[in-house]
Amino acid sequence: MVNIFVDVSKKYGTLDSFISPNPYYNPKFHTRYTVSKMFKNSEQTTGCCFTDIGKKTRWDFELAPK
Repeated sequence: MVNIFVDVSKKYGTLDSFISPNPYYNPKFHTRYTVSKMFKNSEQTTGCCFTDIGKKTRWDFELAPK
């Protein structure tokens, strides 16, 4: 498990984070896994990965082998 904490300036309203869909930037991920499920604050979702600045948001990704 990896925890990432980001401290963002108050002049921004949202933060977008994701697993790069481009195999050039993330070759090991794309050859071995696919994202099977995503969870935002422990609830399954299909939208990824916006977070409101000033609030804690937990993103979990369930990966499946290819």
